[in-house]
Amino acid sequence: AYRAHKAGKRVLVIDRRNHTGGNCYCEDQDNIFVHKYGAHIFHTSNKEVWDFVNQFVEFKPFVHSPLANYKGEIYQLTWESHKAYKYSPSGELLTTITYQGEGWGISSDGENLFLSDGSATIRNIDPETFRTLRSICVSYNGRPLSLINELECVGNRIWANVYTTDSIVEIDPTTGAVVGFVNL
Repeated sequence: AYRAHKAGKRVLVIDRRNHTGGNCYCEDQDNIFVHKYGAHIFHTSNKEVWDFVNQFVEFKPFVHSPLANYKGEIYQLTWESHKAYKYSPSGELLTTITYQGEGWGISSDGENLFLSDGSATIRNIDPETFRTLRSICVSYNGRPLSLINELECVGNRIWANVYTTDSIVEIDPTTGAVVGFVNL
């Protein structure tokens, strides 16, 4: 609509907002940006496109960085840059660890550190090197279940959301079997 109007075309605005971002609008509530019209994430690596959309509304760069507390130290993943950061309880950066794959989720049961990369595999990793100690194939009814994301260890189970769905699955970390579903 913007480009058509600039080119001299007649434009009919049907749903007007009091801000230039249309439905891509956030309100700052105590330094937390809350989506007003549902969740919206805009991805592009093209600077020209990024600059174009940001002239109407300021998009905040989205950084997916899951956290886990393992034996008092905090581990933070990066999504695509293959780095994890280990912090002391006071927040001091202790080390940077390079790892293979994407960082979709990380969690600890107190004894093990688990990492997901969006596949059907959860890796039990060495906390110092992120080397895989054991791979767990997540399965439902005997078939691999991929897009495993955002891990949380509760008791003797791993809970994870299944990306692009409204489902959270309960996983037996010994077998990888999905033993429960929560559909939101």
